Amino acid sequence: MIRLREHPIGFCLNCRECTQQPGTAPGQCVQHDGMAELVRKIEVADAFILASPTNFSSATALFKRFIIFRIEQVLQVALGDGKDE
Repeated sequence: MIRLREHPIGFCLNCRECTQQPGTAPGQCVQHDGMAELVRKIEVADAFILASPTNFSSATALFKRFIIFRIEQVLQVALGDGKDE
């Protein structure tokens, strides 16, 4: 189980560096925070479930930062490189 509060996750800078690198591998984020470690854990997982408590009918700010603001890295890992195997 991963607890997001135990990993520093910065806000996306919208520099697009992670999506502008050549090749099919996920790009590297320019921020050096806990997100890279989380992405590595997602890569080796057989499956993952995303869950968050709700505050005022919405997910927590930390969960939103992980999913919404850094979604490029998470989706690239979750969806793979797009190649048929």
